[in-house]
Amino acid sequence: MPYCPRCRCEYNLGVAECIDCNVPLVLHRPQRRPFLEIDTDELLVPLGAFVTLVMALGLFGLTQLARSGQLGEPLGPLIASQPICLTVFYAIAAILSGLILAISVLRWVFSRG
Repeated sequence: MPYCPRCRCEYNLGVAECIDCNVPLVLHRPQRRPFLEIDTDELLVPLGAFVTLVMALGLFGLTQLARSGQLGEPLGPLIASQPICLTVFYAIAAILSGLILAISVLRWVFSRG
């Protein structure tokens, strides 16, 4: 039976490529990968979620500093006068990107086990 070398799923005879990973199948089940071996494509989603989380938290923090008067001219008044919907957007972006980051890390940890 052919197997996917990346996700280790078993396929029926005649299937040539993994449906999920889009890689050619091999005839023997591959060994489990070492825990710290990481493919660069596995880092794209967690890295993007981390960057988005940091940026959203930074923008949310700047907005709060500007609204409390702790940010000076010329940016303070400009940021403080932005619509409340942008602040809500920053908070939602931070929450969702943190959730995606946590799911990605948990998925990575449990797929190695």
